[in-house]
Amino acid sequence: MTETLQVERVEEYTDRELEPRPLRLEPVQVVTILDERVRNGVADIDSLTRLPLQLFEKYVDIAMRHAVLRRHPGGWLAKISGFQGVWADERSEEQALETLREVLLDWTRLKLEHRDGDLPVIEEIDLNVL
Repeated sequence: MTETLQVERVEEYTDRELEPRPLRLEPVQVVTILDERVRNGVADIDSLTRLPLQLFEKYVDIAMRHAVLRRHPGGWLAKISGFQGVWADERSEEQALETLREVLLDWTRLKLEHRDGDLPVIEEIDLNVL
């Protein structure tokens, strides 16, 4: 089926002026202003303790061994005792554990960056002393 569109009137439209004008370029001065907050943020990054990646991964792996899965009507809840605020709620067990691991990684990294000093000690690994 083909539709037909009737047009009453066609007008030409142009947004250009009739006679071209020469293009004038004016010099632009670029000024970089380093905000105090940015300067402090950069300083904070440089002062962070360098954590050996293997130790960080081992800490997370051991913590994940203590994960508890609970089934509920909407899926699975995964959490780790002693890690307040670290949990995952997903449709399958695998998704719940995968999400829990991601949350644990981010949570631990943030705790270290902010130097909270309240990370749980797991099997003699104490990241708070770093």
